[in-house]
Amino acid sequence: MIKKFGFVFCLSAFSLLAQSLPEFADSLPNPISDENSRILDQTGILESSGTKHKLNEVITHLEKETSVEMTVVILPSVDPLVPKQVAIELFRIWGVGKKRKGNGILILHVLDQRRIEMEIGYGLEEKLTDIICKNILEERAIPYFELGAFSVGYESLFDSITGVLKSDHAPFLKVLGESSEKFPKPTEAALDEIPEGLEAYLDPSSESREIWEQRYPIFLYMGILIAMIGYFFLWERRDPWLKHYKESHYWETRFRIWASLFLGFSFVCIIISITSFCYAKWGGDFLPQFIAVPGFFGLVLFFFTFNWFKKFWEDSLQYLPIPCKKCGSKLYPVFDETDREEYLDQNDSKEESLHSYRFIIFKCKLCYAIEKQRKPDYRYEEYSSCPNCKIRSVYEKTKTIHSSTYDKEGEEEVKFKCIYCEYSNIKNRIVPKQIRSTRFFLRGGAGSNH
Repeated sequence: MIKKFGFVFCLSAFSLLAQSLPEFADSLPNPISDENSRILDQTGILESSGTKHKLNEVITHLEKETSVEMTVVILPSVDPLVPKQVAIELFRIWGVGKKRKGNGILILHVLDQRRIEMEIGYGLEEKLTDIICKNILEERAIPYFELGAFSVGYESLFDSITGVLKSDHAPFLKVLGESSEKFPKPTEAALDEIPEGLEAYLDPSSESREIWEQRYPIFLYMGILIAMIGYFFLWERRDPWLKHYKESHYWETRFRIWASLFLGFSFVCIIISITSFCYAKWGGDFLPQFIAVPGFFGLVLFFFTFNWFKKFWEDSLQYLPIPCKKCGSKLYPVFDETDREEYLDQNDSKEESLHSYRFIIFKCKLCYAIEKQRKPDYRYEEYSSCPNCKIRSVYEKTKTIHSSTYDKEGEEEVKFKCIYCEYSNIKNRIVPKQIRSTRFFLRGGAGSNH
């Protein structure tokens, strides 16, 4: 039953298409009888440039010399029909070509599908073979049409066709070369003025480009606004403007996380805005641009900010609440400087001022238990621990005595000095030999296959 229904449906669809094709062909005015012209241009492109009259003269002159009849049809669209079927139907009902000679040529140009069909009578198939027609279209017409130089493209197309028809013995490539010398390169050809309302047919993406042209400022302003909110949270954790958050437990960590989320989302919005602008300005495929542009900026941003974001998240996670060993509740970080000073001794404050260590103070809200965590800061490697005051505040100064070579070790003098006490020391340190770089050489040889 299902197969029968599918067969009936396909048969009805085919019959509907077969009925609509003759109706569509009959609705088009025959340019020979109605306008005394061989060109039907429903787009107005050749009319506005004045090329239609010139091409009609070429067709008339060709018909007098060779009796070949040529007709050109330029339509904005043939949906839902297929251009090839429309060209065959027009060629049949208009009777292009002399009777019993089959010397007619019909060119159908459909703008929205960017299709050009050439129907050749049986009497011209020896000269205008399928390969020759394809080469003429791809080399002498389509490069101009793609840029919008339709007038020059049709003049070049007509010149190539008439050259092939008039030359009985000249090679096709020679005729094509002579025709190419008469017309400028596609990049240097003058563009036609497109009549109003045809942009959507020439560029199917024009409507979506207009939509994204209106959207990209919205994404841009949205990205800037979200970035401002993100930076507000970023600076709020350092100098709280909302005073009632100042003594709240782990709001600094929350502000860090919110700041990173808002800044990341603002970056996405700005990238979408840049992609939309590129698409609206230059067109092309939206999806590859949507992947390529954010991918490029994402890689650049990742390269320059990876270490910063890594440290940013590591620092944020260190301020999350930890379990209280005394009562089983949670310990929350203390951010108020006055409260922190109560739990830091003098040596701790000195190490924090040097950024060799930083201290995170956790306090329980129930049992008031205190836990102090000591974390290496960004200048941790610049200092070493002092044997006298037990503070990581000893810095080094080196002086070369003997430089190291590839064959001999070197020697340097190292001076140790503590910033906060009178400790100082001088030691000599051996510098290892320099290591030669190893290079590998690959040698290739001739080989043979059996």
